Formats: sequence, structure tokens, C-alpha cells
Amino acid sequence: MNKLEELKNYVAELFSAATDKTTIEKSAVVNQKIEEIEAEQKQLSSDYQNLLKDYKDVVLHSSFKPSTEDNSGGIPGNFDPDAAFKQFFTSENKDKK
Repeated sequence: MNKLEELKNYVAELFSAATDKTTIEKSAVVNQKIEEIEAEQKQLSSDYQNLLKDYKDVVLHSSFKPSTEDNSGGIPGNFDPDAAFKQFFTSENKDKK
């Protein structure tokens, strides 16, 4: 039995034992709110299942394949920035001559 069912049972017990009008009205309001929560949970569960199904379809049918390499976004290999600057400036100086 889930927690909502337990709560419904407690409210039903209180409702059956109630004798005054105020307690009966409050029990009815609580029972209505429990039913709203239950409907909302069912909708959320349904939405989640649909989203999960759509996600699986996209992954299975797309051309996207996740990379298995560690790609941190940097320049691959051993890049020496000082050597790159030297090469750039020497080629610029040669072009000016």
C-alpha cells in the first residue's frame, strides 16, 4: 500500500468517526486534495513514461553517436604556443622582406 492509500484510509476512518459538521467538512476537503494529488502523480508518471519513450526513440534512431574519447574541447596533441608565435612572426617577417 502506498502512502496516498494509507492517508486515504486514515481520512476515511476520521470521516466515519466524525460527528460534528466542521470535522466532516474538513475531512471532505482533505479527501478531495488527496484525490487531486493522486491525479497529478498519475499525470506526472504518464508524462515521464512518454518522455522516456521519446528519448529512447531519439537515441536509437538518430545519427548521433556519443564520443568514447575524452574530448575536453582543447587542441588535440601537444600544442606549444611559444613555437606557434615564433613560427607566425618569422613567417610575417619573411613576407615583409
